[in-house]
Amino acid sequence: MDQVWRTRQDFECDDGWFALLWHLSAELETLIAALPEQEQGAYAPTNVKEKFGALRFYMTRCTAEMDHAITRAEGQSIHMCEVCGQPGTRLIHDELILTRCLDHTPAQSEPWQPWPLEWLASPEERRTSPSNRTMLRREE
Repeated sequence: MDQVWRTRQDFECDDGWFALLWHLSAELETLIAALPEQEQGAYAPTNVKEKFGALRFYMTRCTAEMDHAITRAEGQSIHMCEVCGQPGTRLIHDELILTRCLDHTPAQSEPWQPWPLEWLASPEERRTSPSNRTMLRREE
């Protein structure tokens, strides 16, 4: 893992995702080693963190295969407790989205519900959608 972690060794997530990051790092190491030697130094992680209850893994450069491996690991993280690595679900606690197992679920947590699709629409679509007119009048 020397190639992958030569520039960073800090994480902004808990230990429960260690095995996931270990496997991802091994896969990235193999992919980087397959590149021409003069290009290998351009590929390195820049940030590893939790965001919205999911792993986020950023690199300086990324091939399509690396991007696929990272996307797969990020997707797996939303089903894995960030604290211990056991199966987990996303929750809201104190306005934060967390992924936790039953043992590490904070008191007063609620199941996380994905945001309504209208929130993902363009500003024009939000203005013209009948379901959003009331909300927009309050904001304007």
